[in-house]
Amino acid sequence: SDRSKAWNVPWHLVANKYQKAAIEYLRGDGRLAVVSSLADNFPNTALECVGAGVPLLVSNVGGIPEIIDPADRENVCFEPRPDVLAERIRSSLEQGAFSARPSASFADTEGNWVRWHAGLSHRAKNEQPARKERPSGRESIFPLVSICFAYNVREKGAEATLASLKQQDYPHLEIILAECGGDGSSGSKASLARLGNHELRKIYRRGSEMGAARNAAVREAKGEYLFFVDDHTLLLAPNAISVFVQVAQRVDADILTSAISFFLGSSNGSSESRLEHSRRPFLGGDAATGAFVNCFGSTNALVRRDAFDTIGGFSDEAVSTLDDWELLSKAALSGLRIETMPEVFLWHREDQDRESMVHSLVNAVRSARPYTIPGRQVAPAVERTLSKVVQFGQGLKFERDANTGTPLSRGEQGPAVTG
Repeated sequence: SDRSKAWNVPWHLVANKYQKAAIEYLRGDGRLAVVSSLADNFPNTALECVGAGVPLLVSNVGGIPEIIDPADRENVCFEPRPDVLAERIRSSLEQGAFSARPSASFADTEGNWVRWHAGLSHRAKNEQPARKERPSGRESIFPLVSICFAYNVREKGAEATLASLKQQDYPHLEIILAECGGDGSSGSKASLARLGNHELRKIYRRGSEMGAARNAAVREAKGEYLFFVDDHTLLLAPNAISVFVQVAQRVDADILTSAISFFLGSSNGSSESRLEHSRRPFLGGDAATGAFVNCFGSTNALVRRDAFDTIGGFSDEAVSTLDDWELLSKAALSGLRIETMPEVFLWHREDQDRESMVHSLVNAVRSARPYTIPGRQVAPAVERTLSKVVQFGQGLKFERDANTGTPLSRGEQGPAVTG
């Protein structure tokens, strides 16, 4: 506003429009869109203007020129320098603006995507994920689900999680509460109780960590499906478990996860006092991506009992917090089918003390362990994807070397590192 006082042209801000309304505004008479990025990848701002026929000028950085038809690039692309942009705007005012064509027809692109998805069901058998054969016969509509709730006695929040489990409408449910952490002997004798309409069994693993407690809960479980929760998690929708089971059966998933909302505030407080801090969706069972980031989901997942047995359960780690990433990585490498839902069914309370443990070398090593441990079992269909991991890792190193000015030439590098 202060700088504009010296301008000789009127101006105003329009900052109250979403995508559709913004495009309609830009398509109005006498308007020109200017995308003057100094650095960019493949921006939707340029792509949507091209698709809508909006007159525009775009800088020629990153992947922006790839959006534009080669014959139109000279008319709309410019080098991102003030003098060049000023001249291009002056030319547009004097000679008229130009609407560019896309480099690839949107109809052709849509057709390619439709054909690709249609062809997934016709993949060769050796391209299908390795699956464990299951007994023939129709699966029960309401298979027994065992909620495995490992609870650290040093934490506070189990009551709120149990309350959210109590309201679940799934008709065939058992809940196993495994108390762990703290001092005292580790017993496994179960005590019976009720939680609303659901059977509740308590076992005591006081000297154990979370992974061992979850495994102990599974040993007590009778269900065909296992659903893991922890004391930071709330299932706010009464039909959450029902939806998990229906989707898992529909898509024949061995493991099903969902997006998560992270919230600030007390788990025991009212829903109005909970503030959503962030939301995280997941990608699913891509073993290559999973080598670098947890794209699979969280510990709070629905797992077939036979799939859990195939994985071998959780490992017991006292100094790291990546139970979910490690378990799901092993599942992906085993060829088990991991699916995820974009809808949020789980709310997870943020704990800054716990989060500080996530970014640790111990966790980094643990997340890579399923990929590197000697004697690991990798499904043949998954083995091919691991080549992408090596290629991507080399690409990251090359980018780092380029940014730090370290050449790839062996003669100009430092001493070789072996072993």
